[in-house]
Amino acid sequence: MIAKTFRVLAISAFAVLMGALTVVTVALTVASVYLTSLWLELPPLEGLGDAPACATWADDSRCLQVKVRIEQVPVHLKQAIIAAADMHFYERRGILGGFSPITAHLARYFFRLEGRQLRRLLSEVLLLYKIDLNFSKDQILELYINHTYLGHAAYGFEAAAQTYFGKSLDDLTLAETAMLAGVPKAPSLFNPVVDPPRAKARQKIVLERMLKAGVISEPQCQQALEETVRVIIPNSGDAEPVSDVSSPPQGHD
Repeated sequence: MIAKTFRVLAISAFAVLMGALTVVTVALTVASVYLTSLWLELPPLEGLGDAPACATWADDSRCLQVKVRIEQVPVHLKQAIIAAADMHFYERRGILGGFSPITAHLARYFFRLEGRQLRRLLSEVLLLYKIDLNFSKDQILELYINHTYLGHAAYGFEAAAQTYFGKSLDDLTLAETAMLAGVPKAPSLFNPVVDPPRAKARQKIVLERMLKAGVISEPQCQQALEETVRVIIPNSGDAEPVSDVSSPPQGHD
């Protein structure tokens, strides 16, 4: 009697297990088919970044974009950007390692994904994975440096350096570099022309992160914090410094 009961229970458990496995298999198959269809619908990446950002402006004479190769970018600017946007940029590897906010920024800049919330979210994850598969970290960073909007019709860090400081990237001080690196988080808020105190506060955060990462020393950090950064008003035609950004920071945004 006991043996018979045990066999019945064993058969029942096996049937339940096989049913569960069937459900899981079907679910995985459906998910795989769905994700494959989303993958095939992703936009192509060929020529990414070739089109000028200013082409989207009605009056592109007001817009400035100057592209630079990653090899031309000063080391401190790359370090400042990574400190501001993603301290683990070079360590992130695909889905398991997590996607970088820098890569996510590019995906949202170059592509407008359609569909309902879940479909759009899955498409974005697949797009980030596709970008990571097809581009090296340096290539992604180069695209970010050249296409990120930094306010006042300036696309890319070279254009922003010319717009705000009347300089090329090579001529920027550490203080100016850190200030620019802090702008992309919210160009309308951390813009050194629109809100100098907030730009100074954001600059301080970037410098402190660079110090924590060990890419600058304490004296370098302190000197940059104490430096009086001056910006010029964009599109004014006046090359003289007109705005002092040495105001004390007002909180960490």
